Parts: sequence; C-alpha cells; structure tokens
Amino acid sequence: YGDHRDLHRLIRRQRQMCIRDRGGDGESSGPPYQGTCGSRQECAQKLIELHNQAKIVLSSSSADGNVCGSTGGLGNTTVMQSLRDTAEGKTPWTNYRYATNGYECRQVDFHGPMLELIYKSAMSGYKLRIDSLLNGSTHMVNSYHYKGRAVDIGNINGVENVGDNLELWNTFANFAKSFGYAGIQTIYNVAGHYGHMHIEFNQ
Repeated sequence: YGDHRDLHRLIRRQRQMCIRDRGGDGESSGPPYQGTCGSRQECAQKLIELHNQAKIVLSSSSADGNVCGSTGGLGNTTVMQSLRDTAEGKTPWTNYRYATNGYECRQVDFHGPMLELIYKSAMSGYKLRIDSLLNGSTHMVNSYHYKGRAVDIGNINGVENVGDNLELWNTFANFAKSFGYAGIQTIYNVAGHYGHMHIEFNQ
C-alpha cells in the first residue's frame, strides 16, 4: 500500500512539473548572499518597504496567464509575489521556458546583486518601475529571467519610453554598471527593448 501511495505522489508531482532549481543559476546552491541591503530575504523586505513608500513600483500584474503561482500550479507569479515569497523566506516560482513551446515550473532564488542594484537605485533617487523579474512566459528560451538573474525596468523617474529621454536612460545604465557587478549587461533602445531596459547578470 505504501508503494502505491509513493507512486501516486510521484505522478502528481510529474503532472505539476514542479522542479526546484538547485543548479546555482540564482545562487540557490551557493553561500548565503550578504550585500548592502542584507541577505536576499532582507533585500526583498526592503524593496517592498520602498514600494510602500512610493520610492519604487513593483508590478503586481502580469500580462501572461501561463505562469507559475506561488503554490507551483499554473497561476500568476508577479514581481510583487516573488519578492513577497523571498521576504517570507520562501523560494519563488518561475515558469521556465526551455523550448519555444516548452515550460516547466521551477523554484529559483534571486541573484543577490540584482536585488541590491534595485535597492541602491531607489536609495540614489531613481524611481524605477519593475515590470518583470521571474514572471512572464514570453521571454526568450533560457532567459536569465528564469534563472533569477534579470530585471525589466519599464519606467525611470516617470519616463515610460527610452526614446522620450535617452539621456536619462543612458545615465541610469552607467549608474547600474558603475558598481562593477560581474557579468552585468544593460539592453535597451534596440529592437524589442525600446519600451524598457533589460538588465541581466550572466556570471
């Protein structure tokens, strides 16, 4: 009887396709992160506090319905939800896109320096609107978003489109790279990125 119960549990897990990522993509297998804003959990808590103080905007909506919820089933995992999970000491979910039409629910920790950059930006007077972290099913296959290593910024200090104030977006890009984070890249003002800035940490 016990073997049958174990088999049923395995089938349920396979149907949910929920995989906990311990490959280190988001530093999940590495040492605990400790940065300017503290641990990942503390950084997430501070980002939520900054949101509540209107110093940053953490999106609580998603245009994609095909994303993983905080219970691992299909639902909505937004920027706010994934940070709340992290703030509560949980590992947030992402809908990992491993092929053009292939997805699976995974849990992955955020890359600590990415959370720290968002925090430093807010503390330096940049009011950012964070549109995407782990959420979204339309990023490219194997995107760093699904590894906890990318952020999409849709608004800086009230400027929605990059072309409306390119100087501001250039200044912020230089600010983001000024801390010397390993593997940081800023992508904006090119096809697919005229309306937002994509920042990824590929090391």
